[in-house]
Order: sequence, then structure tokens, then C-alpha cells
Amino acid sequence: MKNKKLFLSIIIIIFFIVAIVISEGYGGFPGKQIANISTRIFMSSKHNNAEYDIQSIAYNKKTMMYEINCISKGINYQITEKSAKVYEDGYFNNFLRDVNLENKVQQNIVDKLSPILSQKIDVFKTIDVNIIITKDKYPNDTDINNISEKSSIYISLQGNKVEEIDYRKLTYEVKNVIVNDGGVSPEFLQVFYYRNNESDGERIMQFESQFNAVAMQLNEEQTIDSKSVHKIVELTPEQEKNIKNYYIFKSFYNIIIIVTIVGLGGFAIYKKLKKPKV
Repeated sequence: MKNKKLFLSIIIIIFFIVAIVISEGYGGFPGKQIANISTRIFMSSKHNNAEYDIQSIAYNKKTMMYEINCISKGINYQITEKSAKVYEDGYFNNFLRDVNLENKVQQNIVDKLSPILSQKIDVFKTIDVNIIITKDKYPNDTDINNISEKSSIYISLQGNKVEEIDYRKLTYEVKNVIVNDGGVSPEFLQVFYYRNNESDGERIMQFESQFNAVAMQLNEEQTIDSKSVHKIVELTPEQEKNIKNYYIFKSFYNIIIIVTIVGLGGFAIYKKLKKPKV
């Protein structure tokens, strides 16, 4: 009887752990609790003197992140968290950034690169620049041309449907124009390619590329061959079906692994307790 109770207890523990894993994946327990604790630790370490209140915590299934809605000095802002790590610091964005100076520097880069890209790249559409500058870092009379900060540049291209190899070559041309012709060396570059959709006139994103500081140094051949930089966004129905099946399989696989590990551990404990004492 005692052994049966022990075995039943182990089974209950296994199902409890599996339930927690599934629940957390959908934003349930203990994900929100972890997000709450990690946010408070982050605020304490990064913004020790900040007065804030956490209003609510929600799970975004699309981004797979927790959105912690906070308020400080009557201003609402958001902190995003995943796996006990903060990705977006809303307090810093609202209270510690020199947004006015950022906008001036960003617009200066846009005005510099837009004409060059329009001339060199036929399918160039838009450019956005993001720079972070903390308050009081530069005097008010600083020439924006003398401000050098890490930048992220986002380029949108639009044209007819292209083959992947041609798109990869195109991203190298874009990178080359920005660095060599424009004289700008971003820490991060993201390129989006939209193809024209003749049926309804709406554009469809076909490809996307992300260049970090290391990828920015790749030559043409390396850029074209890179497996980590480029991504196919537009998928055929068959590809979408395969990806969906993959994630379903992956979810079941992870559950089976967890159950197996916990089950073997529980069985080992059961055998040890069942072993008669000498």
C-alpha cells in the first residue's frame, strides 16, 4: 500500500511539472510570477532610485514575451521580459533618453543616405534610423555632424518578385552603398524586400536580412552564402504546413523529454525507497 501511494505521488508530481511547462508556454503560472520578480530585480539594479508601480502583466503570444505595464511620475510605459531577461526597458526610453537630439541625428543620417540609396539601388523604398543617446551626454550647442553613436538602420526595398540568390546579392549592394558611399557604419542593419502583388496591389514581404556588427564585415561571397543573415519570409502553402507540423512535433517532443527525465528520476527514487534497509 505504501509503495502504491509513493508511485501515485510520483505520477502526480510528473503531471504537475508538465502542466506548469504547458501553462508557462501560454503565459500562465509561473511565467507571470517570474516576470514580476525579474522586472523588480532589473529595476532595482538598473534604476535603483526609480519610483514605479507594476499595473499589469500580460503575455503576448505573437512575440512570446511578457509585457509588464508600469507607471512612474504619472507616465505609463512597458517593459518586455522573457525567460527572466528584460528586452525592452520602457523606463529608460521614457525618462533617460535625449529623444530630441536622437531625432536630429537620425534625420541627419536619413537625409545623407536617402539620395545615395535612391541613386544606387533601383528598388530602394524607405530608410529608418535608430540611435540611443542618454540625456546630458552632449552640450546643447553640439554640432550633430560631430556626434558619433551606435546606430541601427532599417531599409525597405520594393520591386518585382526576385530569386533568393539575386536578393542576397542586392543586400550586399545595399550594405556597400551605406558604408562606402554614405560613410555610415551601423552596428545593426536590417533589410526588408517587398514584392509587388499584381492581384490586389498590396505589397508582400518576400525576404528579410539582419546584419550585426560581425555580418557587416562580410565580403560579397560571404554575404551571399551566409545562412544566419538571410531569411525567407514568404512561404508556399507546403512550407507553411511543414513548419506548423514541425512546431507541433517539437512541442510534443519537449513534453516527452520532460516526462521521461522526471519519470526516470522518480522511478530511481521509488526503487531506492523500496529497497529494504539492512
